[in-house]
Amino acid sequence: MLNSNFLIGKVIQEPFIGLVLAFLFAFIEALPIVGTLVPGIALMSLVGYWIGSNIISFYQTVLVCFIGALIGDYISYWVGLKYSTNIMNINYFKKRASLIEKAEYFLNKYGAFAIIIGRFVGPVRSSVPIIAGLLKMNVSMFFLGAVPSALLWTLIYISPGVIYASLAMSLPKSFSGQFLSYLLVVFIFSFYYRYQFEISQYLSRKLHYSAKMIHLILSFITSWSIFFWIIYSVITHSMIDHLNMPIYYLFQSMRTITWDHIMLSITYLGSVNFVASFVLIWTIFAFLEKRYTHMQHLFLNLFIMVILTHLFKAITLVPRPMIGDLISSSYSFPSGHTAVVASIMATIRWACSNNIHPSLKWTNNLYILVVGLTAISRVYLGMHWLTDVIAAIFLAHPIYCLSSVIIESKSELKIQSLLKIILISLSCMVVSMVLFPAKIDSIKNYQINRPIIEIEENNWQSKELSLLRYNRTHQTAEPFNIQYLGSMNTLDAIMAQDGWSKVDPNNLSNVIYRLDSAKFAYTMPFFKQLYLGQDPIASYYKNQGKTLYVLKLWQSEYYIKNQAVLLGTIIEVDQPNTPHPWFQKHKRIYTIKPLTHVNNNHYIIVKVSTKTSLLNQWDHQVIKIEGSNESI
Repeated sequence: MLNSNFLIGKVIQEPFIGLVLAFLFAFIEALPIVGTLVPGIALMSLVGYWIGSNIISFYQTVLVCFIGALIGDYISYWVGLKYSTNIMNINYFKKRASLIEKAEYFLNKYGAFAIIIGRFVGPVRSSVPIIAGLLKMNVSMFFLGAVPSALLWTLIYISPGVIYASLAMSLPKSFSGQFLSYLLVVFIFSFYYRYQFEISQYLSRKLHYSAKMIHLILSFITSWSIFFWIIYSVITHSMIDHLNMPIYYLFQSMRTITWDHIMLSITYLGSVNFVASFVLIWTIFAFLEKRYTHMQHLFLNLFIMVILTHLFKAITLVPRPMIGDLISSSYSFPSGHTAVVASIMATIRWACSNNIHPSLKWTNNLYILVVGLTAISRVYLGMHWLTDVIAAIFLAHPIYCLSSVIIESKSELKIQSLLKIILISLSCMVVSMVLFPAKIDSIKNYQINRPIIEIEENNWQSKELSLLRYNRTHQTAEPFNIQYLGSMNTLDAIMAQDGWSKVDPNNLSNVIYRLDSAKFAYTMPFFKQLYLGQDPIASYYKNQGKTLYVLKLWQSEYYIKNQAVLLGTIIEVDQPNTPHPWFQKHKRIYTIKPLTHVNNNHYIIVKVSTKTSLLNQWDHQVIKIEGSNESI
């Protein structure tokens, strides 16, 4: 197996290799047949990671990927145009005749726009250009769609890697490695669940055994193996359990009032109000339309799921996370909300199909979307750990398969009926929330309270304030080696006189330049460094030769006469424009040296306690500056 660190090391030594690989990834992914088999999002995310780590240039990479994708599209178009009479005899296209017909209809109706959209539709993404050739589409019309399509595809597909690289800069090396390992496992199991029906049918032909029973057995083996492995990890506080706390704090660092309300609205899908409303309306529709198996499937699915959820909660006794001053007396593992929503969505998926393989593909996507958002909302709001929601999904899957085997005979649910059931259920939930408004007010219970500590001005210079800033996963990030009390105008003037530049995050040119400059990864990272959930109030930087100094200040919890003391950090980064992959991060030195000669008479230097000795790149000195409240 190719070692990823070895590959990254080679690209660091020869960035041209990275550009060549980026071109090949984009080119191959755009080719018909071959492109369908290539994991484009994974390969382009790797390219994005190289960009985010400053290993290869953003603009050069986007250009070569765009050219590679465009050339691949044109070759596909040319092949379709040149060999239109022979292509449909190829087995690959014969087996996908229905998809080809849909693509032809879409191209005839929407023209160039269909080429733009088609690149992002999984089953036909690499076949749309060749079909455009088959239809003798005008070459100008083809390029009208292919050019923006290739550019959009490049930007969207590299973005996950760029984002991860930016986040990894501020995360511990161990967490980044663990996260990548488990992400690989997720990709492997996603592949299995994507093709589980095909695998079951293949084994059925080989073993001469029922495909449904094989699917059921495989579901129990795979899903519950993972489920019990998660239980073992949680009980022994090992393996995936190590991600619980970092992921919890990571989500807490991203919270805003707007997203709190959105996530609370999503999490209501697993509330008693909605579940009771849905079960009632589903039952009424089942009776009226004589679809009794639909009612039986839902009841059986939910009954088993609720019993198992409460059973494992009683066995594992995992406490919930704590938000602010709120401590829940109920247990956390597994997530009941996620399990119930997964059961309901599984029944909907079952009811909208007429055999083991769902005939309506959108139901699979709807299942993933709703269950995934519910799981995310539970973790985001701090109601559950990551392992709680993952375990709930794996617990629910074989129960759904078992219910589907036990209850076979049914008629297919029409989408119109499903929409009516969902809309009426949502309406009933809203009415119940209006009549019983306690749930609406529960958002207040999940707000993170910002502490306020009043201190005397004459005690400030002798008082030891907070010394450490934690990163988004609550790992020690850096020490606070500067404290400032005074107006921002005074501070801006002090820094400008000493040759510092202030970072303007709203400057569009800075945002664009950040994509191609490692220096801006320190001065203006994509994932802002937080203290008490807030962005820096001011950031400055200064270059001295090959050394970059960065100073950032945050509003603290300490107040003197209603004015907040600003806590900050000054770092020294040597050669900041070199690559910074997660396994080879830059050494940072925390020093007050750049400020010990500023033109300001109101500062002292103090030596703090050694309790932060884990930060061995800090001499434990803090500079305390008191500026005037007026501009100097």
